[in-house]
Amino acid sequence: MTETQTLSHTSSLDRIVVDCAGAVKGGAARLLREVQAYLSETRPSNVELIGVGQRLTSKWLIQREILAASAKRRISLNNAGFLNPRGENVTLLHNILQFATAEDLEKLSFERSRRLKVQTPIIRALAKSSKTLVVPCTRMAQQVEMVTPGLKDKLVVRFHPISKPNWAGTPPKRPRDILLPIVPAPYKNLDQHLPEFLEASEGLPGGPVRLIVPSEPDSFPELASHPRVKFIGLQSSEELDLWWRDSGAVFFPTEFEAFGFPLAEAQVYGRSAIAQDTDQNRELAGHSLHPYDRHSHNSLRNAIETATIVVPIPDPDPFIPSSYFEWLLD
Repeated sequence: MTETQTLSHTSSLDRIVVDCAGAVKGGAARLLREVQAYLSETRPSNVELIGVGQRLTSKWLIQREILAASAKRRISLNNAGFLNPRGENVTLLHNILQFATAEDLEKLSFERSRRLKVQTPIIRALAKSSKTLVVPCTRMAQQVEMVTPGLKDKLVVRFHPISKPNWAGTPPKRPRDILLPIVPAPYKNLDQHLPEFLEASEGLPGGPVRLIVPSEPDSFPELASHPRVKFIGLQSSEELDLWWRDSGAVFFPTEFEAFGFPLAEAQVYGRSAIAQDTDQNRELAGHSLHPYDRHSHNSLRNAIETATIVVPIPDPDPFIPSSYFEWLLD
């Protein structure tokens, strides 16, 4: 892909530039999918995507300032705000690790990489040059405000957009398949959460419960030969939709997230979400949530059992793409 993707180039004073660099996997790639779908459908004459397929590097941050110099509005989808003081800068903050405290990291038993250590002060500094900082849930707003109180008045909570598929709410083909729609990362502690799930789901009434993992077996070697784990390899978000459609529920056990696309997708798609009982999970998953207490085996077991039976009614209203993008691009 090229660095610049012009949908309908304009040199007018209304030019809006959207930087998509770094959106190659996980939630960032999922968000870019929605951006491209909306722009492909509406084709606004003044909106230009840049950075598609680019890595987020210091070289790119300099290059994009030149590309977007004449824009009325500059929107960064990758946490790194623009510097140019002319016009309006809007930044989406959706990497909670860049606003983590030492206590947060200690709870996760996670040590920041050199790259994250370098990025964090830069991201926080660049945020000061933005007029608006968009965060995808209340929990993320609280985290940013706690760590950088000076940004409080710039923060706006807007749930990430999610398109409703035509199969939303239909009964799943394999109701006892539970999808794990998570890109593995050390701070997510999946090596602890997956064994807990398998132990809690052992011998449930109704037959075996199978965990669908979109990774290679070497990501979790201790589970590579487990009879109730199916590794399906890395999947694009479009490919993963087919597994969403056929599975009865999703398992989203992580504890430190800026958003959690699978929680919101469960509500939009009409699938149950098995996740910890937190304010963030209730806000995003709504009535699709089957909550559990991490420290209670029976709590997790009950959540898994009910999730394989219930097919929630889809509720796309909080995540409608047109509402989100009309606001963002207005």
